[in-house]
Order: sequence, then structure tokens, then C-alpha cells
Amino acid sequence: MKLKIILLVLAIFVVSTSLAGCGRETSIRVPDQSIPFIILVPESANNESIKKAYLNFWDLKNGKIIKTDKIIYTVAPSIDIISEQATYKNYNGDRPLYWDGKDYIILPSFFKSVTNLYKRTETISEVPKVGKGLQSLTRVIFGKDVEMVRIPTGNSRDYKYTVKLWDGEKYIEKELNLNYEFQDTNSQPSYPVAIDNDGTNLNILVSGGYNPQTGMDLFLCTVDIGNWTSKWYKISVENDAGLGPGKPPNPSNSISFEGNFYVPSGCCSIAKIDMEERICRKWKKMVTFKRSEEDIGYNTSILGSFNDTIIVQFTVLRGIGTKRYICAFKNEENVGTIYLVDGNVDVMDKDGNILSNTTLNENSSIVFPKMTGGM
Repeated sequence: MKLKIILLVLAIFVVSTSLAGCGRETSIRVPDQSIPFIILVPESANNESIKKAYLNFWDLKNGKIIKTDKIIYTVAPSIDIISEQATYKNYNGDRPLYWDGKDYIILPSFFKSVTNLYKRTETISEVPKVGKGLQSLTRVIFGKDVEMVRIPTGNSRDYKYTVKLWDGEKYIEKELNLNYEFQDTNSQPSYPVAIDNDGTNLNILVSGGYNPQTGMDLFLCTVDIGNWTSKWYKISVENDAGLGPGKPPNPSNSISFEGNFYVPSGCCSIAKIDMEERICRKWKKMVTFKRSEEDIGYNTSILGSFNDTIIVQFTVLRGIGTKRYICAFKNEENVGTIYLVDGNVDVMDKDGNILSNTTLNENSSIVFPKMTGGM
């Protein structure tokens, strides 16, 4: 039985890689000072289960949305794997597993790539089922040129980890031991949240148990790619960071960006984890725009990043509906905001002045590049 489980989960890591045109330049030219993003549009009003992912650009320089007719992928239900699709959608919606916005995209098998827009397009051939509890939240994690899979061993506390590193031409596969126990703390590493690849080290953010004083405990595992030795550190979590069990860090809501990690902090904030200092603090640069005093903060989420810009979303409640502010931060300063309400899109500058306006199709959704993720 143990062998069957290992073989089954190993099948998850079988990746069908499309490297056609790997030696050519990508056909995607991102306009200057712009962020690529996807608008997922239902095929028709009568068939909302099939969606098309159109490429668009948020022009920060001129404060407008640039729409294109390029379709990156389509999403359609499959009777054979409907439960796996439902699980994936619960954690990832209709977004790719990994997308850097310009060269590289990873899709689950039930997303169909319809155009060869990128240097590298990969498809995960099988999506794992997710069980109950935090231990089951993570099976596969993606980062820049790295993929990591967690394989059950039969012991509920121990897992086998396999890492695949892209060297520019092919994947190099290594085994990694993340079953570590700290001697000076009651909380222990539980499951990996995000992975950062800086070319020298793999920095793996690992969540622990819940601490009533500071919230979820966090750990950092640094792996030397040269000799595959690892070092472990406990991250100091400041009291106001508020990493709660109701919205714990996981691959779908956390991100590696410019050498640091960003994770949810309570319902309405974001915490920044400084990898050099190994301290988790509330990210005080996260500001919100309010149209009226009736705006009530509801939820804050990390949507993704592109180059040197991180994109976050702040949702507010007003009346019977919800409104969304999508903010772009560069050098920790706001450089633009998209305000979404009832299909209307206002593109604003950092001070909240409206620069342009457009509309979205009914029941459409927006996806930004995200270079860390998992399922």
C-alpha cells in the first residue's frame, strides 16, 4: 500500500513540458511600465463553465488598460476529473499554477494552452486530491525555475520531498529532507508555504503550529544548491503581524518577492517576512483608498507580482455589494490603482485620481502574474 501511495504521488510530478521554440524570443512584448494580466471571460452567457483567458496590460505610465485578442488558455470542465478540478478551483480559482507574465507558464492538465506565446509552457499531468487539515494543503510548490513535490511516507509527520531545478535546458532532480525538529520550541515545522530561488540558495518558507501570542509560527529552511546542505531558522513574528489560523499562509495566498516573503496578516492586512533579518512584520506600506466613510475593510489578498512591482487587492463592503481596489507597489510605494465595481473599471493614479475607465464582461475575472504557487 505504501508503495502504491508513493507511485501515485510521484505521478503528480510527471510534467509534460512543451519547449517548442525554446531557443526563440518570446512573442510577448510587454509595453513599457506596464503589467500583463489575464481577463477570464465566459464563452457565452449560456455557457459560463467554459472560459477564455485573454491577455491584457495595465499601463501604469498612461493610466489605462490595453486589451488584446490573444487567448493564452481556455478552462473547461472535465467529467473524468471533476473532483480534482473543484479542489484546484477552491485554492487557485482559474489562474495558472505559475506565470511570470512574459516567458514561462505552468498550467494544470484541464487548462488548454491555445497559443504558443511563451518560451516555456508546462502542463502538470495530474492534479492531486487535497484531504483535510493543514498537512494536506500543500502537495506541489512552484517558484522561479524550481518545482517541489511532497510525497507521503506512511508516517503522518514525515514526508519525502523531491525538488526539480531548471538549469536553462533541462530539469535536475534532487531529494530533499524537510523533516526537521527544533529543540528549543514547542512548535515544529509543518508544511511548506512558498519557495524562493536566488540562484545560490533555495529559501523555503515553512509554516508551523498556532501560537496564541503571535499567531502561526513560521520557519525558514535555506538550502545550498551547490552541496544541498540545509540550515533551519525560526522566524520571529511581531505581535501585530497577526497570522491567524482562520487564514493561514499557504501557496495560493503567499508570495516570494524581491528576496522576501509576503503572507496574509489577519483579514485585512499583509505581513512581510524579511529573510535577512528573519522577522515577520505587518507590511505598513499597504494603504487603501476610500470613496466614502461607508467603506468597511473586508479582505486583503496578494494577487501576484511582475518584475519589480507587487500587486495586492483590498476588498471593501458598501451597501449590498463588494468593491475591489487593486494596488501596484514599486519600491514599496503605490504607483497605481484599479478600482472594480459592478463590471466598471476605474484606472487611478497613486492619489486616487481617475485617469481612464473601461468595463469588464459579466462574470469575468482578473488574474495577475504570480511566480510562486502550489496545489
